[in-house]
Amino acid sequence: MELPDADRRLGVPSNRVNDMDYELAFAATVATASFLVFMLIVHRT
Repeated sequence: MELPDADRRLGVPSNRVNDMDYELAFAATVATASFLVFMLIVHRT
């Protein structure tokens, strides 16, 4: 699934768009995990 229009707009190769999607998903996962750990620490104290 490649988006040449988006690639030209961003000025990056198509594989970088996929990397950006993975980074976004990874950031969301890290944020969720950090929130769960934070809640665990708060409730434990």
